[in-house]
Amino acid sequence: MNALLTTNETAEILGISPIAVANLLRDKKLPGIKKRGDDGIDRWFIRREDVALYCAGLAIFKYAPAQSQN
Repeated sequence: MNALLTTNETAEILGISPIAVANLLRDKKLPGIKKRGDDGIDRWFIRREDVALYCAGLAIFKYAPAQSQN
């Protein structure tokens, strides 16, 4: 199931602000879908699977062994 999350929901899951989520979307570090609402305003939505993949990537980066500098 491709559940779509709002930027606020994504922010809550990631423990960051909605503005930080918007920055991740802008910088293409987190994929998102922009949809225009009935009110004519564009809003971002993020697939739950993409949030999970982003979290997995952070965990790998956090626990990866440091590269030695010779």
